[in-house]
Amino acid sequence: MHQTADIAEACLLYTALHPAASAPLPVLRLVWQDGCMSQTFGMETPRNTSDLDPTPHRPPVRFLVVIDSGGSMVARLFLPSRELAAEFDAMVEEVTVMTQGLMPETGATGPEWDVALQGHNATERAEALVYTLPI
Repeated sequence: MHQTADIAEACLLYTALHPAASAPLPVLRLVWQDGCMSQTFGMETPRNTSDLDPTPHRPPVRFLVVIDSGGSMVARLFLPSRELAAEFDAMVEEVTVMTQGLMPETGATGPEWDVALQGHNATERAEALVYTLPI
């Protein structure tokens, strides 16, 4: 409020010293009432990020492998290239939802799984359940 009072006092002093300048006094605004300020209260509109990131996103997962890992069952999601995308406990509800209505293949013993499941022995790989997920 000191700023507003100082401005008003300066305007009155100026018009007293210069009677020819008896034009109407300017409208006093507080600092937070800046005319250039938008009414979005500081919320920035989202940018179009398609120009910034031209690389495509990772493809959707294609395979869900439920396999024994040291006494506990784990679920692993793989891309079509057999690259690991995610790994989590096989007893979670999401596994049931993802596999609903799908018939698994028993065993991941093919050469396409050698690199992807290299930490598992032959018995674990033979008992693994491989689900092919719809894209």
